[in-house]
Amino acid sequence: MFETLSRSRPRRPAAGTAVSIALHLVVIGAVLWFTRVHSPAMVVILDRPVRPPPRLGDSKPTGPTAPSQHHPRSKHPRPKTLIQPVEPPPPAVEAPVDPEPTSESEEVGQPGVYGGDPNGSPTGVIGSSEIVGHEGPQPFDEGRMTPPRLLSGPNPQYTEEAVEHEIEGVMAVRCVVTEQGTVHGCRVLKGLPYLDAAVIQSLERRRYSPATIAGRPVEVDYLFNVQMRLPPR
Repeated sequence: MFETLSRSRPRRPAAGTAVSIALHLVVIGAVLWFTRVHSPAMVVILDRPVRPPPRLGDSKPTGPTAPSQHHPRSKHPRPKTLIQPVEPPPPAVEAPVDPEPTSESEEVGQPGVYGGDPNGSPTGVIGSSEIVGHEGPQPFDEGRMTPPRLLSGPNPQYTEEAVEHEIEGVMAVRCVVTEQGTVHGCRVLKGLPYLDAAVIQSLERRRYSPATIAGRPVEVDYLFNVQMRLPPR
């Protein structure tokens, strides 16, 4: 019985089995290849960056900045004017001026003689008017008085220091000439180096005819201008 059944079952051909196995292998290989090639992509999630807080003093407006306006430059720029600083002028300094004494008697030394000429001529000074009962010397008034005239006495002499330094010039000395013609109380108004004492000493050793008003002798405060000149070499 069994032998009959086995004989009656049809056999598959060997070629069909081989084809079926080959198809399965191809399908399996395709699946493996597709899986390797099309692997899922890796997704990376990054955290949002945290901005540092703004520093003090560096705050700037966060809004949109206004567009800068473009100003075209002029083809011919205006030249810049340079102003030169003006220095203020220095303050004027007035040099001290020696008081010019009013000359009443000028004594001029002669060349070759140390000293002055005792017979100098008065040049005139406006003085005060006559005062009745006036005590003391009166200022000499050439318009109303006659000047004193030298009678005797030495001429001013040069000192060794004045000769050594070659001092020359005019001295102004005011002295009191009494009614008796004596001289005292001399004061130097304009002097020369090394000569003041010598000139005063010579003047106070002189004797004059007194000044007069209408023929009457009066005591006057008189100005002597003494010119000192060295002799020529």
